[in-house]
Amino acid sequence: MLDLDPQIILTQAAAFILLILLFKKFLFGPIGGMLQARQDEVKETLDQIATDRQAMEDTRADYESRLANIEAEARDRIADAVREAQEEAGLVMQKAREDADNARNRASADIDQERRIALAQIRSEAADLIVTATTRVLREAVDEATQRRLITQFVDEVSPDSPDAGHA
Repeated sequence: MLDLDPQIILTQAAAFILLILLFKKFLFGPIGGMLQARQDEVKETLDQIATDRQAMEDTRADYESRLANIEAEARDRIADAVREAQEEAGLVMQKAREDADNARNRASADIDQERRIALAQIRSEAADLIVTATTRVLREAVDEATQRRLITQFVDEVSPDSPDAGHA
């Protein structure tokens, strides 16, 4: 049936094994080396990407933390500035009130002083008028100093500021 020659089978088997060894050495070896090198290169690239991504995440987290700190510091500074402005405004208002009170007190004292001066002038002029009128009416020999003393005493008695006013 089949004519199989063992020598041909052996020769073909040896040739096939030799061909496999030659392919392994000259074809599969370099291709396997290239595939291994490419696999190592891809692995290194992926590792580098993972390292870079982690560094990027760390940097982002650091920036977010810094930004949060800067925002908190800015809010604190704004709050401090507002607080200082309110304190300053309170001090300015207090000083303004004190100045107004002082001005009011000075004005009141000046008014009282001017009133006293005006009353003294009125008394003096009234005394002079009364002396003149009395001198003309009486034409007596009472000296002017006595007349002035009597009139001043009379004016003091009837003056509204006098403690004896209305009791004479």
